Amino acid sequence: MKYHLIGASVADSYSPLVHSFMSTEYDALSLDISSATKLVKSGEYSGLNVTSPYKKMVLPLLDEVETAAKSVGAVNTIKVENGKKSGYNTDIEGFLYAVGRRGYSLFGKSVLILGSGATKDTITYACRLSGAKSVEFVSRSGKVNYENCYRLKDTQVLINATPVGSKARFFDQTVTLEKFDNLEFVFDCGYNPLRSPLIIKAKRLGISVGYGLDMLVCQAVRSEDIWFNRKTSLEEIDTLIEKVRKKILNICLIGMPSSGKTTVGERLSEKLCKPFIDTDRLFFEREGISPEDYIVKFGESSFRIAENRLIEGLLGVNGSVIASGGGSLLNDRNAQILTSNAMTVCLERDLDKLDERFRPLSAVYGVKKLYDQRRPVYQTNADAVVSNDGKIEDTVMEIIKAYEDFSR
Repeated sequence: MKYHLIGASVADSYSPLVHSFMSTEYDALSLDISSATKLVKSGEYSGLNVTSPYKKMVLPLLDEVETAAKSVGAVNTIKVENGKKSGYNTDIEGFLYAVGRRGYSLFGKSVLILGSGATKDTITYACRLSGAKSVEFVSRSGKVNYENCYRLKDTQVLINATPVGSKARFFDQTVTLEKFDNLEFVFDCGYNPLRSPLIIKAKRLGISVGYGLDMLVCQAVRSEDIWFNRKTSLEEIDTLIEKVRKKILNICLIGMPSSGKTTVGERLSEKLCKPFIDTDRLFFEREGISPEDYIVKFGESSFRIAENRLIEGLLGVNGSVIASGGGSLLNDRNAQILTSNAMTVCLERDLDKLDERFRPLSAVYGVKKLYDQRRPVYQTNADAVVSNDGKIEDTVMEIIKAYEDFSR
């Protein structure tokens, strides 16, 4: 029995990981349109998932298409049985489940969708099914575009159905959230990384968010339900999401120099069986000189440029424990990269316990002044704040508890 994901570029997809938790042999195939068409027509598989840009293209290649998929005009799941190829759209339920899982209702809401592809059509159908008050679309050349969309002042829900914010287009920008006065909920259909800059910004603004990973897992489960003629409970889907999130999530430790990020990070790495990355050690490996000596020799500005280059290379890293430099998050690009796939934990320690030795910036500015400068950045980016004034094991266990909660 053969199960595949097909799309133009699926190297970064988490679908094989999700299906592996359900013990299904499943692989991801990046295909051009000719090869994708040939495979779908052949019927030489038991089931397919279909992603961009082939969700519309496959419809005329199938023997039958369920009503919802036909109404949307997009298929993301194909089943072959007795030689007949049938098409379905499990993204609809996946999206509605993902929104509801975060405690939000679309009923009576004004929705704005970014994008013009098949995902936009699926989300539109789902929003109308949920009783949304209105649904508008933003595209580069449409009636509503990225320049005039802010006139839709009643927008309460913003949904990103574009590739912007994915690993390949992480720093591309679509809209400025602050320009929407009545925004309540932001959803990003992307899932790699877990939090796009749009989601990170929404969180900073205190706006509720929904995750594309929840949608991905639910649609994957419903695809298997179709292939194997079963019905998985929502509780089982919740459990699967927790397993996938734990596999993907980094734990990123932030905080002042000598707050214990390296020591705590190493213990977490051992406890959780996750690889450990210390950005200061990584800097030494790359540059052949420690951050402290680099700052003394070349100055802080030069060090920050080199540090930024290093952290850019961490975009897309997952399933690790990361100890960041004390000032890494002062650069907002670094902050977005380090928090994009992570539960971010700020380690707090009494200032009189912070060691100034071998810490050139602490020695120059003084620990108190440096802390006052950095504290707002730590607070803005932290998912959890944990004291490290007691036993290391107590700190580690408190972080693990927060990690268990965050993984849900």
